[in-house]
Amino acid sequence: MGLYVMRTDRTVQHLLFWVNPAAARELEAWESLARKIAASVSEGETSLASEAPRELRFAGLAVTAPDGYVATNDRGPDFSVYHLRKMTEFGEPPCSLNVYVGGYPKALPTGPLVKTSDAVLFGASAQWREIVRTFPAGYTENSEPVISTEAIFLLRRDPPPLYAHIFLESGNSAQTDELKQIAASLRLTPQSSTMATHPEGNVGLTRTQIRVRNSSDVDFQDVEVDGKKYGDVKAGATTGYEEVWGLMSRYAAVSLVAGSQPMTIQPIGEPRPGDGLSRLTYVLSIRDGRLNIAAESEPATATVVFQPIAPDRAITDELAGATIGVSHGIRWIRAIKDHGAEFSARDSSRIEYPGKIPREGTLELWIKVNSGYQYSNFNLSADQDHAVIFSTDVQGGDVTWPGTCRLDVSRNGDVSLFIATSKYNRPAASPTETHGTKFRFGEWHAIGISYGGQGQFIMVDGAVVASAPNQTHWLGSSGNHQFPLDVPTIGETVSHFWAPHQYEGGFEGVVARVRVSPKQQDWDLARSIKE
Repeated sequence: MGLYVMRTDRTVQHLLFWVNPAAARELEAWESLARKIAASVSEGETSLASEAPRELRFAGLAVTAPDGYVATNDRGPDFSVYHLRKMTEFGEPPCSLNVYVGGYPKALPTGPLVKTSDAVLFGASAQWREIVRTFPAGYTENSEPVISTEAIFLLRRDPPPLYAHIFLESGNSAQTDELKQIAASLRLTPQSSTMATHPEGNVGLTRTQIRVRNSSDVDFQDVEVDGKKYGDVKAGATTGYEEVWGLMSRYAAVSLVAGSQPMTIQPIGEPRPGDGLSRLTYVLSIRDGRLNIAAESEPATATVVFQPIAPDRAITDELAGATIGVSHGIRWIRAIKDHGAEFSARDSSRIEYPGKIPREGTLELWIKVNSGYQYSNFNLSADQDHAVIFSTDVQGGDVTWPGTCRLDVSRNGDVSLFIATSKYNRPAASPTETHGTKFRFGEWHAIGISYGGQGQFIMVDGAVVASAPNQTHWLGSSGNHQFPLDVPTIGETVSHFWAPHQYEGGFEGVVARVRVSPKQQDWDLARSIKE
């Protein structure tokens, strides 16, 4: 049940009461309680904030809200839904941008009535799916149809995954276009001072230190908090702090054994990881044979260490013992002065750059390729004469989406840049390629690509060796049939369609520096490469 409340400023708010299936068996009692709560409702002192323009931040995301929109937040036990609603006349169809952040987004609409269109979300390519829905009487004043437009963006790849499900509701196409413009301003940004990189470089996580206090008279065994093992905790004891990488908008679950009884619990309520806290103490007790939990907090003291936003200016990854990207299987060496990241098939070496490669611009590398390698149906072929050095796709090919990119080099100097223009590469896009350049395996070279509205260009050692002014597509990524999930990668790109090491590939060699710029043909590295 619910009620509408009109304030003195003539805004109307809708209050809803929900019960779970177990409570519904005693619906009359809960309805009576809801009516008592409803009778106590009175106007508060706070007015709805709709001034603009303003930046709204939530769950590590940000959006620019125009005038006339009000922001609200619905929190669940392991997800949150953020709403940006336009203030309209009472009874008119809704006009809202809604963002679900969690691990289990609803399936996107399918079927012959669904219209699709390209989207740009978080600076990357995506796809809108639009369908006109008719709701039961009462949803709108005259049961007008509502245009529902949805897209899903993967914020974090490794288990457990984190998604942003963006769904728009509007009464006409003009409102839909307005909402799409607002959605285009969505961007990744630290939610709080606890925002940080996971040790494996994933975004969408918060770094929170959690300790466990056993306030019962029973010893606990095998205590875990969100997968972090605390071991045995004796009655009355308190553990040290451990870093728990909790999903934003998610409570950290606790599991343990008390006596011989396995128990689990979640601290439903405040505080929780992701709420701007650097330290929490989970106080555990047992009452009437049931595990209970309370969370005590300390203020945040950590500093921001990562901001995964596509660059609006040139940035350089020096590769001097560390990377601004996400590395796996990299051995740091001193190849050119202090710079050097060694790549190998043995270590499945890669550096991923989530949110750091612009949709159009310039990418350059100092690189020495010794050989290429490729997996074909789990069989490794080493010492190949060609190699993929940068891609947003696996070498054997995930599902192609617009913007899927691969940069290939060969021992004989051939260089090829491929950027897809359509899903499934139908119609097939033509690569920009050149033959017999000075690029050779076993030697240091500066190589770069430029892509976007000015066309495609390939640079080797400071000279543009190939160009295709009519190839103007932006950078995107490959993935599975539902989403473009692959991450811009130097080295062995991780597949989101095939099993590990089924169709990947990469190179053996060393990269000494990487530079990206949002400007096209912004060549710089070739001027200063020295062995």
